[in-house]
Amino acid sequence: MNFEQNNSLKNESLKSDETRRLSALQEVSNNDFNISEQELINLKDEDNIRANNELVTIRETINLSNSVEMLEENNMFDLKIGKNETEFDFLGRLSKILIDKKEDQDDKENPSANKRIVKLLMKKNYQTEEAYQSEDNKEIIKKAFIKATESINHKEVLNDSGNISCLDNINISSSSRNMNWNLNENSEHEDRVGFFSKTNQGRSFFPSHYKKDGIYYCGSLFNVHSNSPEAREYLKKKLDGKVIYLLGGGKSANDLLQDTQINPKQIVNIDPFISEEDIKRNTKGSYKSISERADSKKLTEEVDNKKMELADEIWASYSVPFYNESAEEIDNLISNIKGLLKEGGNCRITPISTQNEQAKQAMLYNLKQIVDSKEYNIHADKDTLIIHKLDKI
Repeated sequence: MNFEQNNSLKNESLKSDETRRLSALQEVSNNDFNISEQELINLKDEDNIRANNELVTIRETINLSNSVEMLEENNMFDLKIGKNETEFDFLGRLSKILIDKKEDQDDKENPSANKRIVKLLMKKNYQTEEAYQSEDNKEIIKKAFIKATESINHKEVLNDSGNISCLDNINISSSSRNMNWNLNENSEHEDRVGFFSKTNQGRSFFPSHYKKDGIYYCGSLFNVHSNSPEAREYLKKKLDGKVIYLLGGGKSANDLLQDTQINPKQIVNIDPFISEEDIKRNTKGSYKSISERADSKKLTEEVDNKKMELADEIWASYSVPFYNESAEEIDNLISNIKGLLKEGGNCRITPISTQNEQAKQAMLYNLKQIVDSKEYNIHADKDTLIIHKLDKI
């Protein structure tokens, strides 16, 4: 039920017909909150800022604080995609609005003394899940994914100011993983396989309640946190017929490989640290793997020798640069990304994190080289970096 249905008196009060006016004097009640005709007239006559504040108060009182009307009328979420805004940026903006509203709601529902405890216990992915499953948010989410789908074929142009701003503000952190593996480049291959087999190699692509960390690919790499028909249609149009490279993909994205609706042309897993391949991963005949490191100097040559098509999408989720320790590894990784990515393609990396300061500085240096080349746009949102290779004019 929307705000206008709950407050039909608002429209009635604005009509000059006396019968209507008398009828409008009846009280409208919702959750013990009453609005009279005169109060509604006063709301309309007040200046825009005061009126908007009153509307927010009214809607929150009748439990519609997350409604489409509130988000749009109060300029909290603009359904227009900006000139230099990508779908990734647009959907990230939606997520921020919904999660911020969820946090505000949580603050109101819990005594101030308990707020800090509640926030510590409430993981961000749970907040995201609840925000996207809320009935109050379904309509705005639907509209946002329809708008994002309409914008898919829009080509990016060089955004110098956006690239410089992104580079200046990007946060490359140190990895939160304690690297006590005692392995280096000279370690036995079997030792490294053994180590990585104990990490989470099986992340899902679609939103999932199964994975303990909740870091599903479509959420972290595309800002898609919904399994709605509109979200599925968006992902289908993004990925159908595309060549996707996974950097250190392990055994992840099985759900995408076996999905009956979304059909990438090919998914190539570049990962030498898989103990064994599951035959079910290739039921559609679109999966291949290359047993090379993503930062190997031999990788582009290997792809060329196999006459493999370059990538429309390159995905790295908790693989590289997350585990990279040296400047050389970072240099090789970025060189491979540039060599394997098609024009108009995207490399999506999460988290934007390295093992130490040396690797971090190498990452910053390489991103500056990318920006200075004027052949790419870069985008960052929270822990995710996107490197977009521009189409040549």
